Amino acid sequence: MYAIIENILNHINVDVSDGFIRFRRPLAEMDAKRMHEFLQNLKITPTSPPPSALKKKASNVLATGIIPPLDSLKQSLSSTCVEYYGFQPIFIFAEERKGDDDNDWQICSLAQWSFGFSTWKGRVMNLDAFIPGKYETMLIKILTTIAKEMDCKRLVHQSTKESVGLFFKLHNAVELPEWLTMELNTSGMITLLNKTMFHREFPPSNEIKSVPRGTDKIQNTRDIIEEAVKTTNYFLAKKSKGSGRNIKLRVASQSDADHVLNLVKGLASFEKAVEEVIVSSNTYRRDGCGVKNPIFHCILVESLNDESNSSQIVGMGLFYFGYSALHGGRYLFLEDLFIEKQYRGLGCGTYMLSCLAEISLKIGCFRFVWQVLDWNVSAIEFYKTIGATMCTDLLTLRLNYDRICESAIPQFTSMQCNE
Repeated sequence: MYAIIENILNHINVDVSDGFIRFRRPLAEMDAKRMHEFLQNLKITPTSPPPSALKKKASNVLATGIIPPLDSLKQSLSSTCVEYYGFQPIFIFAEERKGDDDNDWQICSLAQWSFGFSTWKGRVMNLDAFIPGKYETMLIKILTTIAKEMDCKRLVHQSTKESVGLFFKLHNAVELPEWLTMELNTSGMITLLNKTMFHREFPPSNEIKSVPRGTDKIQNTRDIIEEAVKTTNYFLAKKSKGSGRNIKLRVASQSDADHVLNLVKGLASFEKAVEEVIVSSNTYRRDGCGVKNPIFHCILVESLNDESNSSQIVGMGLFYFGYSALHGGRYLFLEDLFIEKQYRGLGCGTYMLSCLAEISLKIGCFRFVWQVLDWNVSAIEFYKTIGATMCTDLLTLRLNYDRICESAIPQFTSMQCNE
């Protein structure tokens, strides 16, 4: 991946090189402080609007933006980020040279994204922070070329409804007003855990309320997920005792890819969009389901039949981690939650969300986020009962694969990347 990005940046820098502008990926310790100062100078606070100068350009500077602490930015750039957090956000910035000093460069534009996963389409580029300034066109060429070379089927960006980016208008990005964004913040996640699992007789192995939000080294992501599933199963067993239902969660493995695909098709049928599913089970095996460095993670809901010693997969929660340099840092994004109809109402969905909330907190996520269609009233009401809030000011924008290809550098091919 990094070889692809560096090749694209080198290609762009050769084309635009005049000695006073360059595009590059930041280096860990050296650039974290500079990026932090650049973001702070935007003066984003929980109550301040985006700077008027940025309103004229494409930007997702949010009125509710919260810049991550410097330590969080340092961690996101460190070589251990993937090892401990299971993913690494990617930053690219444009720098202008000040005067004739080759060692004096100033950041003037920034883009930051994480790779995510669509259960229907495959890989996705989530553009979490976009401060393009006057280099909007070049930044978008870089982003779309990377997205194309990494086989991303979508480029997704969220903006306030008042500041939809100029690029996204000009390039006919799809606006998705029917997709509502819902979230639990840190206190909301803790409240949900207190309701469902935080009992004195068997608390989680690490005290949830004392877990640092991503400023200290923590255990491996895979171990955290397994531990959260184990804890959740304890309480699921207690809830279902005597009900005749034996339900448990487990982490999906490579052999579960076909089961995941069947569940995804079931969800697509529910949303009346079966024809939209273009992935195969091999897509899930490539990017998740137990692979070493997954783009996504998947937790399955399994119904056990003790009499016949058999089991049936009846639901799933597919999720991944992201990072926003303008909205607090790390987050967990639940791409899809699906429980087969005959198993709804048994607490499977609530306990899946509780499990993901525990994972979010232990990973150090600032937010736990998902989306729901505006016509799915029953789901919206359910999410409200667990304390989720709706982000009414956010609009989801999407470039589909054909638009990505149109905007990408036409002469650049993956053959140049050797990866």
